[in-house]
Amino acid sequence: MDEKCYDHLIIRKITLKITTMKIEKSIQKLMFLMVLFVGFVSCDDDDDNNEDRPTTAEVVADENDLSLLELALDAAGLTATLDGEGNFTVFAPTNSAFINLLNELGDDYDSLDDFDEDVEIDLLRNILLYHVVGVDYDSDDLARLDDDDDDELATLFAGNTLDIDVDGDSVQIGDESDVDANVINANIRTSNGVVHKIDKILLPQEAIDFLNSLDDDDDDND
Repeated sequence: MDEKCYDHLIIRKITLKITTMKIEKSIQKLMFLMVLFVGFVSCDDDDDNNEDRPTTAEVVADENDLSLLELALDAAGLTATLDGEGNFTVFAPTNSAFINLLNELGDDYDSLDDFDEDVEIDLLRNILLYHVVGVDYDSDDLARLDDDDDDELATLFAGNTLDIDVDGDSVQIGDESDVDANVINANIRTSNGVVHKIDKILLPQEAIDFLNSLDDDDDDND
């Protein structure tokens, strides 16, 4: 092979290598743009789906076994809060949970209508705020927090927290009482958060003190 042919062959090889590198770079750029596009579309779809969902207050109103919670939110003036903007986690007590609490309160509290004095309405409001966290946590998030030993959730009742305990599919929420609440229906998505139904009213210390005061009154009457 003469020198001229050899040089021509080298030039062709270099040109082919450069062309191949350019093609590979173009493919990489194209794949990167496709990933960005898919991610953008996915996020956009999530936003659209989120906007199509009912608010947390609307979900509570639509669920038959949360009708007493709906009444309580109205009485405490919190419906607008859960109907507005936010990222809420709501631990929603079922009707049975409310009935159990009313039974525990005694004869003076046959229904939520008996919370009619200012001090009682304030107590009801604080109890309900104790069921709301200002961050959106689904059951996977709760499990992750429990695994990281970051298992205290700050509630909208300022200065009061809830404890979480996750064991497999079982999620329990601890309050200031000796009995935890069980999540019985998790991850009900809303446009402004998530709802987890629970089987017990969560009691902050203020509510426990109130219950104890009722017991003291009964003892005095005896």
